[in-house]
Amino acid sequence: MPTLNATLPAALILGDSISMGYAPLVRERLNGVVHVVRPEVNCMDSGFGLAHLDEWLGETPWDVIHFNFGLHDLKYLASDGRYVSPE
Repeated sequence: MPTLNATLPAALILGDSISMGYAPLVRERLNGVVHVVRPEVNCMDSGFGLAHLDEWLGETPWDVIHFNFGLHDLKYLASDGRYVSPE
């Protein structure tokens, strides 16, 4: 994670590939108002997010944390990682 600008509120975006798309725009629009950070990896689903949450939170006292795991939580996977039907 990058070094934060201590004079600005800190916002963390955690989410799937959709959040990877809009995070740069959010960062640009809030430039100079809020320091916006997002991990470089696809945070995928909420299970993956929970497994990595401590790593992503670090020691930073975040003012806002935005979660968007979206459609990843609707998928069904077999134990080998293949997509399967909900049945």
